[in-house]
Amino acid sequence: MDLNSLIRRLLNWYSTDANKVTVKRVEELVQKKNASMAQISLAWVMHRDGVTAPIIGTTSLKNLEDLIGAVHIKLSDEEMKYLEESYIPMAVIGHQ
Repeated sequence: MDLNSLIRRLLNWYSTDANKVTVKRVEELVQKKNASMAQISLAWVMHRDGVTAPIIGTTSLKNLEDLIGAVHIKLSDEEMKYLEESYIPMAVIGHQ
């Protein structure tokens, strides 16, 4: 499979209506909390039961500093519910 085919496959796999709604809700919280998409996303993960140390990766110190900012973001129970209402877990492509 060539790179273009792989990219199209990935975009089609993850471009569900539920994912689009979830992204829109994250964007709303970005505006409300004056945060980045990465910070809201990481704060969401850190607020979930059973997550004690999320694994993150980055390509720059600037991105790492942005991600660290997520520890200061508090999400209310209502905000967590709002994010999770439309979220549907999906298998990762390539993992069996």
